[in-house]
This record gives sequence, C-alpha cells and structure tokens, in this order.
Amino acid sequence: MVADAVRTLRAWRWGERRRLVGACSRGRRFDGAAFAAGVAALLYDPPPPPELAALHALVALDLMGLGHGAAPMPLGIAEARLADRFGWLPSAIAEEPAPSLDSLLASLDPAERAGPGDGWSSIRVVDAPDA
Repeated sequence: MVADAVRTLRAWRWGERRRLVGACSRGRRFDGAAFAAGVAALLYDPPPPPELAALHALVALDLMGLGHGAAPMPLGIAEARLADRFGWLPSAIAEEPAPSLDSLLASLDPAERAGPGDGWSSIRVVDAPDA
C-alpha cells in the first residue's frame, strides 16, 4: 500500500461502537491499543498501516468529538436514557449513526457534551518526549 494513500473516514454506527467497546473490555480493564486498532480498521477505507493505526484512531475520535469536554456517558446509561425517553430498544438504535444519537443525548441533558461545535479548525499531532 502506498504510504500517502487517500483514506476515507466514515462515522460509525451506534452498534459498531458498542461492539468494539465490548470487545476491548474485560471486566474493569479496557484495552486501549486494541480499541485504537479497531477504530482504525473499522472506520477508514483503506485502513492505515498497523504502525499508524493509533494515530489515525486518535484523529478519527477527535473529529467525531470524543475526548472533548467531560467523560462520555457510558453506553449502557445512554441506551437507558434513549429507551426511557423514546421507548427505543438497543436493537432499534444499533444501525443509527452514533454522532446523531450523541447529539440527541446532549440535547436531552445539556450538561453532557457529545461532540464538537459546528466543525473543527485544526488537528494537532504531538510527539511525546522520550521518557
């Protein structure tokens, strides 16, 4: 694969995000490296090379507004809020775009920030100093 290939990033569906988080969770442990690899493989076409998967995953998550503001609401609690408010079952929302449901959840509880404003203005990639 060419190193400077054009990659397309797509938004994920609620069910995709839920399954990926579940696959990367073991009890109270979360495998961040597996999650980053999964995000990169799932959302990019073509997927980035493995050595760049974490960087691409961070960019994707940043563009989708995750990591901004307060910690995101746990998915189970978010699904319970949607079920309580609209009567939706998890199976009914699995194929819905996750960013749309995040925005809907934010409108139900303005204290929760679900994504960036109207757009983004920059992406910063910073090398961590060697420890």
